[in-house]
Amino acid sequence: MDDLQFFHVVASSETLTAASRELGCSLPVVSKRLSALERRLDVRLVQRGARRLVLTSEGELYAARVEGILDQIRELEDTITDTAGGLRGSLVVEATLGLGRTHIAPLLGEFAAAHPELHVRMQTSALPLRPHQREFDVAVHVGMPPDSSLRMRRLAKNRRVPCAAPSYH
Repeated sequence: MDDLQFFHVVASSETLTAASRELGCSLPVVSKRLSALERRLDVRLVQRGARRLVLTSEGELYAARVEGILDQIRELEDTITDTAGGLRGSLVVEATLGLGRTHIAPLLGEFAAAHPELHVRMQTSALPLRPHQREFDVAVHVGMPPDSSLRMRRLAKNRRVPCAAPSYH
């Protein structure tokens, strides 16, 4: 179970460094653990690149099945657990780096404190929202969404005013 959760974090991260931050351990620990998992399975799951990691075809298959298994476990736990005490389970929130750090993280901290049985995780990325990957439950996005199949709700207006020095032509 621990290996499944570990690989899910690695597979949903853009780099091993990002995975190490998410897992709360050092990059060498993540790298060694991933290597040990690959040795145990006798297959290469991830191509490690200088800028980002890419799942092999076996890694993509493993990640998809791992996600399904983890979803089934969460559903089972939700089914057998009394939810009258409050929110339970997990919530993954995605946002861009600046928006996430500045505005969303403080609010999520308060929300998580109010719901201790809920595992809240925020994913930030410098890249625009990638709805086709569906690695989130909720995404906070600025501007027009890239995918009209998503259900959206405006949270706030984002008024911008262009400014320049008088000498700018």
